[in-house]
Amino acid sequence: MVDSRTEKKNTAAVKIQSGKLEITLCTGSRGSIERDGETHCKILPFLSIAQCLEGRYGIGLDGNPPVFLEQGGAFIAKPDQPQRIIHLCPGAGRPMTAQWCFFSAVYDGFLDIGRCLIPTQVLTPQEAEPFGDAIHGLREISSLEGCGMEQALLQETRRQALGFRILELLLKVSRFAFPEESYWAVLPAITLMNQTAEGERFRLEELAQACHMSVTGFTGLFRRLTGDSPMSFYRDRRLNQAATLLLTSGEPVGEISQKCGFYDQFHLSREFKRRYGVSPRQYRQDFYRQNYGKTGPEDTKGSTI
Repeated sequence: MVDSRTEKKNTAAVKIQSGKLEITLCTGSRGSIERDGETHCKILPFLSIAQCLEGRYGIGLDGNPPVFLEQGGAFIAKPDQPQRIIHLCPGAGRPMTAQWCFFSAVYDGFLDIGRCLIPTQVLTPQEAEPFGDAIHGLREISSLEGCGMEQALLQETRRQALGFRILELLLKVSRFAFPEESYWAVLPAITLMNQTAEGERFRLEELAQACHMSVTGFTGLFRRLTGDSPMSFYRDRRLNQAATLLLTSGEPVGEISQKCGFYDQFHLSREFKRRYGVSPRQYRQDFYRQNYGKTGPEDTKGSTI
């Protein structure tokens, strides 16, 4: 059920939808790697689930020593969680093969479910099996041929169904740290952030006004809820949006910077390097080289996570 309320920003109405759950990203891929022991380090802006099919993963999250999975097992990494992934081949000259899913869901148009979950990081083959079935289903969707509205609707219906299936499985292997009651108090400001027109930015005073609070009261409540200041939270949301577009679209960096509310490409690059340690272009190239054996999104047939 969707409960709608209305707040005002100057003369513009801001519509708040409460209780709406949306799958915003759910893709499945499969790849292989031939060199035993090859290691990749990455940070992704969305939740990822990776299952080793032949061979094994060694996975170190948040800088911790690696844990080695059984064949058929899987690991779950939260958004922006540092990953160190070791690929171990099964032997006899055979490559390591794996499949993975990138996943994101939002509640009320802003609450990133993946950031609220505290999942079991390593799954046994038995625990990983239903995730593997869902990822396999996503891979089958992407391989379907055909065109037209009917085919597109069928594919999206299947993708959404599998997305909610994966969310259901995630909730079963995770603790859910839902925000405190003050979530509702700051919701108008976060809704305002989400409804920013392309290239538009907000000042702190405008966000506080949307919640009918003083700047001091709003800032303190927001920090207790999110652990961050409103403007830092706002900046990081725009950086997260930019990182997701870099990895899931072929849009040029300049267009992405404008779409995500940065002054220009150089502004995005400066802020992006502070958070991710590399430029937006290098971040995209590293991701596609590690996962697909390419340096860009023009051809994604392929390699490994």
